[in-house]
Amino acid sequence: MNRRLQKLTFLLPCLVLPWLYSAATTAQELAKDTPEKVNSTGTITKDSGYLETDSIQTLNLLYKQLKPRSSIRLSRFAVKSNLLHDLTGSLNLGVEMRTGDQFTLDMSVTYNPWKYGDMKKFNVIAVQPEIRYWSLEPFNKHFFGLHATYANFNIAGIGFSNFMKEHLLRGNLYEVGISYGYHWYLSPRWAMEASMGIGYVHVSYDQSFCKGCVKFENRQHKNYFTPSKASVSLIYMIK
Repeated sequence: MNRRLQKLTFLLPCLVLPWLYSAATTAQELAKDTPEKVNSTGTITKDSGYLETDSIQTLNLLYKQLKPRSSIRLSRFAVKSNLLHDLTGSLNLGVEMRTGDQFTLDMSVTYNPWKYGDMKKFNVIAVQPEIRYWSLEPFNKHFFGLHATYANFNIAGIGFSNFMKEHLLRGNLYEVGISYGYHWYLSPRWAMEASMGIGYVHVSYDQSFCKGCVKFENRQHKNYFTPSKASVSLIYMIK
């Protein structure tokens, strides 16, 4: 028994070592025969011989070469109308244009020349420019705005308080504020957005207790923080 074990111990390395050498030589020859590839970065790589692995590597290279969606989008200009202003009978028109990968410039104008009776009117012309920062890209979901407002008004018998309803008010409004909004995609041409904002307001106006009087009593100046913007707009995208 001991002699047989000694013989096996002697023969085992003799059998295994040639097999290992043959396997190593075969692997080297296969590596030499494997075709080389040059990827998009100029680096030489070996073809693995597996179609699935090569496909994944190709997709990864293509994904890295893709440009951001904002640079591909064709929408650079939009025309809109604030439906909340339209409901009051005011004429409203806004335009917005893309100025960068995540910025747009918005400009809206509101005009109301109507009289609602002998002693009722809410005549106003207002201009509101706004710079917007979009969390993803222009005209896509969330945005934050920095806006300014100028308005000239002549109001009598209409307003949000008894003071406005009982006086004739004529003057100017100046405001600077911030806003947040959200943009909904409806189709390649149509969209909706909603926005709200707060700001610091300076109002300078003349007032009169007599709504039909031409003479005003005194000049008033007021400064305060207040909600300064509310919009639900229908948008038409121009490409």
